[in-house]
Amino acid sequence: FIEGDLKDKELLKSLGRVDIVTVNPPYKLYSSGILNESDKNAIARHEVCCTLEDVIIAARTLLKDNGKFFMVHRPDRIVDIFTLMRKYKIEPKRIRFIHPKPGKAPNILLVEGQRDGGAFLKIEDPLYVHMEDNSYSEEIKAMYNSQWLD
Repeated sequence: FIEGDLKDKELLKSLGRVDIVTVNPPYKLYSSGILNESDKNAIARHEVCCTLEDVIIAARTLLKDNGKFFMVHRPDRIVDIFTLMRKYKIEPKRIRFIHPKPGKAPNILLVEGQRDGGAFLKIEDPLYVHMEDNSYSEEIKAMYNSQWLD
């Protein structure tokens, strides 16, 4: 691991190019909600130390040509995500909405992009974490090998 500021372009350039960048950035805009800037939870949840744009610029800097970008975010930021990805030439390739259970709105968005990729977006089937009876869905059980969830 390398500790540093993802906004430090010289540091990023010194690291060389990579095939994959995976991020789970702060979801909420700095201006949304009450926050204490020194609180580590606020820093993790709100764009206190970096913005979505900072994260995407860093990914662009680090990715090799045609490298893959993976991000976990919130569905309500999808327009911001796609706008910034395209601005920095990381083409959205796949998205998947994660729902707490059937009938509930998605609360997580998985995004895959490709540096300098062609325009084509695949929308994957939704993933349901729980079923109506609050048991884990079959897909979640398969992901975690059902022995861990029973």
